This record gives sequence, structure tokens and C-alpha cells, in this order.
Amino acid sequence: MLYEYLRPWIGDGLLLSSGNKWKRNRRLLTPAFHFEILKPYTQIFNKTSTAMLNKWSKHAGQSYDIYGDVSNMAFSAMMQCTMSTELESNQKKGRYILRVHELTEIIIKRINFPLLMVDWIFNLTPSGRRFWKLIIEGRRTELNQRNKSDNLEPLNITGVSQFKKRGTKHLDFLDILLQTRDEDGNGLTQQEIRDEVDTFLFGGHDTIASGLSWCLYNLATHPDYQERCRQELVDVVGDNELIEWDDLPKLNYLAMCIKESLRLFPPAFGVGRVLNEDLTIKDKYATCQNVTAVAGTTALLQITALHRNPHVWENPEVYDPERFSADNMKGRHPMAFLSFSAGPRNCIGRTFAMNEMRVVIGQTLRKYELWCDRDTPEPRMKPNLILRSSNGIHIKFKPL
Repeated sequence: MLYEYLRPWIGDGLLLSSGNKWKRNRRLLTPAFHFEILKPYTQIFNKTSTAMLNKWSKHAGQSYDIYGDVSNMAFSAMMQCTMSTELESNQKKGRYILRVHELTEIIIKRINFPLLMVDWIFNLTPSGRRFWKLIIEGRRTELNQRNKSDNLEPLNITGVSQFKKRGTKHLDFLDILLQTRDEDGNGLTQQEIRDEVDTFLFGGHDTIASGLSWCLYNLATHPDYQERCRQELVDVVGDNELIEWDDLPKLNYLAMCIKESLRLFPPAFGVGRVLNEDLTIKDKYATCQNVTAVAGTTALLQITALHRNPHVWENPEVYDPERFSADNMKGRHPMAFLSFSAGPRNCIGRTFAMNEMRVVIGQTLRKYELWCDRDTPEPRMKPNLILRSSNGIHIKFKPL
């Protein structure tokens, strides 16, 4: 039920659709995350992160709130990967991001006040009127503002050879949406294409911005782990200007640091599921043993609580990347770490997100030393639709 309040904004894309429609579209969109399609995105991540880091040189030595810049960078990367569109104006990026933040605030407010769950009451309130105004503003930019069917070139790549790309250096998400076909030869409708683009723009920039910001903060407060990541970057990347695709799987310790940050601060901190069958709680640690939730019940899973459960994680409040070493992961329950959800409805963009975070954090550590002191306020978790900080995420940095 709670997911329905997102529908006027992001439509019936992968996040909200269900049944046969979800199964069909999930199958059609899976090739969008083929490694050969993700590979060129590495250059986009390098470019957008470098632009952000160059801006930070003006704030060296200062306590600086990085969240806004990280959000702009993540949104710029998503626009280029999704539609091969570059927004040079930070003002345009900022307008979209502020609209996203305001929409999520309104949705959380609606969830917390039962009367606002009634559509006609909500629509009469100032929050309801503002919500619809923001939705309309967001739709003024038409998806097909430029003709993307011209100058298509075939791809000679196993697994994705059915797609053609325009005269760009990469096949973007919209190219795939426009060309994908099911077994009956039917493609996505214009509405379905718009819904998927809206879903990916929101889910692909806001969650990554959250994950990046919290991870940079954790590394700033743990200089030993930060230095170990930096040494790994020296060993793998060396003096090369860019972090290349082939470097990513070799950055093992950096990936461990990212996953440990995602454990403590999961961007999507909760998910809802409807039970297909009766569920009886029998866990010895549960306060309500032998309680049965019947089929059809909506279950809300608080991932932040799971990730800090002392029965699942030893010393759960401690930031310790070694939890994700190959040896320490042996025997761990596969559902202990759910930052990308799990099961058939897990995050389709998991590899995309991890690749972007490795490039951005890697380039940051190659350029700056990060730290926090008494002048940098401790961030306070704010569980909106995405986990943010109510007072920003401040760090200090100096060029290396």
C-alpha cells in the first residue's frame, strides 16, 4: 500500500509493477546491465567524479557538506548513462534534485499521517497541491525531445547484439528501452518507457548519492582503512589518470569498505513485501515467538535493524570492512546483508552501483586525504525514502 504513493511520480516501472508485467519487463531490461553495456560507463564515472573533485579544491581544509555535490555528480552520471544527455548547468541538476527531495518529504509525511492516506483529503492540503505541482513540472521535459531512431549502428557484442546504438560511444538505457522486444515481437509502450526512465533516474542517482556520501564519511573517520584503500589504488591503477573497467574487480578492499558502509547506512533502508503464504515466527531471539502472519499480510523489513542485529553481526555498530573478506563471509546467512534487497526483486542495478562507487571513491582517495575532527558535525541519520542525513555529511580534505 505504501508504495502506491510513489506511483504518480515514477509510474508503474520495475519498482512498483507486479505480476506478469513485472516479470516481462524485468526480463526485457536485464540486458541493459550486461557487462559489455556497463563497461563504457566507467569513462562517464571518471569524468563526472573528476569534475566534482576539481570543484572541491576550493574547499580544502574546510568542513564541507559533500552531499549536494555528490547528488549532482550522481545525477549527471545517470543522465549520461540513461539518455546520453549532459546537463552542463548545475542549476538544472539542482532543480531536479531539490524536486526529488521535496517529493520524498511529502510522501513520508503522507505515510506518517493516516488522514493524508485518503486521496481526496491529501489533494486538498497544501502538501497535496505542492505534490502535484512538482509532478507536473517534472513532466514538462518530454522524454522524446530528440529523435533517437536516426543513425543507429549495429553492435557486434555477444549477448547484446540485438541492439543498435546511435553515433555515441556507448549504448544507453533509453536505446535499449526503445528497441527491446518480447517473444511476441512487442516492445514497451511510450508510457512504460517513461515509467522505467523515471524509476531509474530516481533510484539510480539518489541511492548512489547516499551510498557514496556515507562511505566517504566512514573512510574520513577511519584513516587506517582509508590509507589501505589508497595503497590498493596505487598497486592496481598506478599513475594512470583513469580507473579502467579491468581495474574494478581488482579493487577488493575498496569494495569491502563500500559494503561495510552500506551495511551500517543502507540507502534503501526498508522494503515491503506481501506474503505468499503463512509465516510463523519461530526464531529463538524473537520477542513474539510462534506468531503467525497469514498470507496476504504486508511485511515491512527494516534493513538497518537487520544490519545492526547483534545476533547476526558481531559488534554491529563498529565499522569493520574485514566482515566482507572472503574468509569472514563463509557460512554467513545469504540474507544477512540486504543493501540491494534479495530474491527475484533484488536491485537490477547492483553491479552498476558498485562500479560507480568504486570509481568515484577511488578517484577521491587518489586526489584527497579525508578526515573529520571537532569542526565537522556528526551526521544524523534521517530515514526518508532514501537514508540521508538531517544535517548534511561534512568532511575535510586536503590535496595529495
